[in-house]
Amino acid sequence: MDAYPDALILGLTATPRREDGYGLRDIFDHLICSIKTKELIALGYLTDYKLIAGFKYAKHKVPKKRDFTRKELEEVASDYKPSEVLKQWKKFCAGQKTVIFAVNVKHSQEIAAIFRADGITCEHLDGDTPHSERKAILGRFRNGQTQVISNCAILTEGFDSPDSGAVVIARPTSSVTLWLQMIGRILRPAPLKEYATVLDMTDNWFRLGRPCDNREWSLDPISCDPDSLGVRCCPHCHHVFKPMPALIRTKEYFNSTSSEFVTQYEADCPNCGESFKWILSEDSGIENSGVPVIVSSNEIEFKEVPPEVRPVLLHPIIEAKKRKFRSQEKKLLFYNDTIKNWFLNCQELTLSELIYAIQLLSCPEWAFEYSIQCLVSRVRNATEWENVTRIMSLRPDNVKKVIWSNLSGLEKDRLKQMKAQYDNEMKEWLTEENLAAIAGDLEICEDIGMISDLWEIYKKPAIKAAIDLVSTDRRGQITQWITQLDTVSYS
Repeated sequence: MDAYPDALILGLTATPRREDGYGLRDIFDHLICSIKTKELIALGYLTDYKLIAGFKYAKHKVPKKRDFTRKELEEVASDYKPSEVLKQWKKFCAGQKTVIFAVNVKHSQEIAAIFRADGITCEHLDGDTPHSERKAILGRFRNGQTQVISNCAILTEGFDSPDSGAVVIARPTSSVTLWLQMIGRILRPAPLKEYATVLDMTDNWFRLGRPCDNREWSLDPISCDPDSLGVRCCPHCHHVFKPMPALIRTKEYFNSTSSEFVTQYEADCPNCGESFKWILSEDSGIENSGVPVIVSSNEIEFKEVPPEVRPVLLHPIIEAKKRKFRSQEKKLLFYNDTIKNWFLNCQELTLSELIYAIQLLSCPEWAFEYSIQCLVSRVRNATEWENVTRIMSLRPDNVKKVIWSNLSGLEKDRLKQMKAQYDNEMKEWLTEENLAAIAGDLEICEDIGMISDLWEIYKKPAIKAAIDLVSTDRRGQITQWITQLDTVSYS
């Protein structure tokens, strides 16, 4: 790029994120996200998939702003026992050509051994596998002689075997790039391949989402593993990254204390831009205090995650499930209240997601009807049509139908009358004369407090319609205030 300073630069990737702690903002000015995974599946360029995930997963803490270190992975290996990997594979992936991602080399070797002991052709790969042997192993896997291949950090990218039908994720990660790369190995279409099976034995699915979820990618840097060889922690912003050799500046110094010459290194932090210096010595290791303690839990329960269920919305449910209770009665009461409040306050929830949450918390079937009746009660007690729309306008159609079906004939008639009255009032409010008067009142507002007073006096749709009649120089500020008030109204 230095050789062609006037050239246009185009970068192409499915996962725009670096794992060395550098972002891409120093190279690129704009990030353009084009076609989504869901669209690629619909068009046949990728195969559909079924996600199988665990809910009584290991209770180890997850590092923030970086991935698991090697030491942390070693400590959680016991949470994903090879015998459990085999058990769940036979339950959900039996007969399918499968790629397994293990915690470390030893873990992968033990998985391969227990599969072979059960009569399943399975081979292991790691970074020390000789090139010729690796080529032979992959060849046997591609031609079907080997049904299962277990590996540690080898097949995450660049490996192509479209007829592979399943992937078993038996290692946790905080890296969405690594997560998507592992799953991507089996999403390539092949003849007679209806879907791929993703068996996640960790809680990656909940933290990192599904392959088809919409993601907000960024050019900004993300901190990397502080235990990786050669990484440095910026003393200014504490961002952890691995300096690129070409970007490290060096100077030779004489250390008078030790009476020796030393090399001083200097680099610029890709996060904050500040420069810092260091020297290498026998005791210049990375301080690793504050790393979360790993707590093991061997019991794993599996439950399929339907494609219509969005894990990102399940956070209150997962948090509730992690809580400890002194009695079964208190737990049940808390679970039911959690589901009810979640359903009432999260308007985008579907009935499928409500049912799934109830099953996840092992609540009785009446919890569904209880949540529905609580929402029906809110609609029933509404005194104005605006309140009804505030409660129901953002709800999915299937929820609206269920709520409507739970109302009596008299209640439906009352709501219809409220709507008809509201529509008639709105016709009067939306006349040119009234809109001009409202626009005039908006013009003289000097702060959000004055706008708030109008918000309580006039019909809100009329206020929004009158914005178009406000002078151009005032319209932006008034629109901002009204948006704030509207957001508060719906919260």
